[in-house]
Amino acid sequence: MGPATGTSVARCRGASHARSRGGQGLLRIPGSRFAEVQGRRCLITNAAIPDLLWEDMETAIRLWVPEWTHFNRFSRWPGHKADVADSAAALGLTVEREGRLMTILRNGAPCGMLNGMTPSLASSPATAAVRNKDLTKRLLSRAAETPVPAGRTFRADRFSEAQAYVAKAPQSSWVVKPASGRQGAGISVGVSQTGLEWAWGRATAAAPATSKAEVLVEEFIPGVDLRAYVVNDAAVAVAVRLPPFVVGDGMSSLEALIAFLKESREVHAYLRTKQIQIDSTVLQSQSMGGESIPAKDQIIFLNATANLSAGGVSVDVTEEVSPLVKDMAVAAVATFPGLRAAGVDLISQDPRTGKGARIIELNTAPNSVVHQYPAFGHPRNVTHALVSAF
Repeated sequence: MGPATGTSVARCRGASHARSRGGQGLLRIPGSRFAEVQGRRCLITNAAIPDLLWEDMETAIRLWVPEWTHFNRFSRWPGHKADVADSAAALGLTVEREGRLMTILRNGAPCGMLNGMTPSLASSPATAAVRNKDLTKRLLSRAAETPVPAGRTFRADRFSEAQAYVAKAPQSSWVVKPASGRQGAGISVGVSQTGLEWAWGRATAAAPATSKAEVLVEEFIPGVDLRAYVVNDAAVAVAVRLPPFVVGDGMSSLEALIAFLKESREVHAYLRTKQIQIDSTVLQSQSMGGESIPAKDQIIFLNATANLSAGGVSVDVTEEVSPLVKDMAVAAVATFPGLRAAGVDLISQDPRTGKGARIIELNTAPNSVVHQYPAFGHPRNVTHALVSAF
């Protein structure tokens, strides 16, 4: 029998004590099977930032996660392409595969394709455009209904340009990350002008080792991470994405709570394949260590990235979010000619009202797992909507 599983929110004590220091950033809990990876995945560098980070996410947990260890049960997770094939079969369509290509046929005639996870509803020019983060920002910022954070990308060898940009900008707090990074690696949050060089080094170290590697310097926006799945003119699903977390019972150590979390995730076919990455800096920002005993109902975040590959979880909020959030996502996709389906990443301090909502980026190859296999909330068959649009 594991620790108690209540989820009412208590503020993370000691959150204002975040600090930076060198060395290994991911903590291995003794006797456990958690990931130990060189370098922090997402580092908080400004002591004032953690309260902003945790507050909105704690509210989301209180609203939409009834019991923190009661994960949705999925006995199988076939993968995105298999989900597409299943949806095609359910619609009376057939599928042919050749390498990365999947062709969807209606009465023997091709009606749609996937290249990897990118559907033919996303043209090559549109896909190239959304990969260009500066172009995406410029196009979206031209319309009031698609607000974006201030920011720019810079070549990895052009630090002086980034330094000059930050010095002149009115914003005081930044997110610095590889422009094409994966799984939250190399991200620094709450970076001030004086901390830019150090954060830049982390981002370039995590960026792809090419001459075209770029670093994104973007205004820090507090709020909850959202992913909307848009097909044609509808946001067919919206999910909150949260970092991995535990909730204290006033008796169990953090180490025991994490072990119980891992055990509880075993009922979910996708989550059990992902190791929970424990960030010691994030724990320090909450005055926590492996032997600490969180207070009853105290939420402790284990890292600061909502990426599912780092142990994060998705929570379906399709029916709970403000229409403003859905409209923003649809408008973002409509901005790009030749784009009829995409994942849209947003951030909002309160998804129920759309407070402070900003569009972060678009993804023309969104994974169905976020919505079809959420950790909590109602599963949404987004691949059915996708295939229906072919």
